[in-house]
Amino acid sequence: MVDTAIAPGVTSEAAEEGFSRYADVLMEVMVEGVAELARDQAAYPGAAHTVATLAEHGYIQTALTGNLRVSAEFKLAVAGLDSYLDLDVGSFGSDARHRRHQAGVAGEWFTDPPRCGVSLRSCLVGSRSR
Repeated sequence: MVDTAIAPGVTSEAAEEGFSRYADVLMEVMVEGVAELARDQAAYPGAAHTVATLAEHGYIQTALTGNLRVSAEFKLAVAGLDSYLDLDVGSFGSDARHRRHQAGVAGEWFTDPPRCGVSLRSCLVGSRSR
């Protein structure tokens, strides 16, 4: 977000200061548009059932997204996918300045037994082809 603001000429200092308010303003807008969000960004068919079934079988599931954590939590809740996810081992737009580093952040957390509770192998599944 900061890099996007700097590109057209906003100073680094102004971009950083504005970013501190970004999450609050974003959440206000998202709450106002919750009906539109539910309509236009619904979960894929079968997603809620799949997430629930995997959780019942002991799988640790999380999210890897360019969204800030607060907006990801909100979107997942609106889509009914939040109940079975452990977002403490996920990766969000605020965890890495560049998206290409996010999978590494999530991977580090998944392989950290004190954080995850167990030592395990992980598989990241996304909704985009990148």
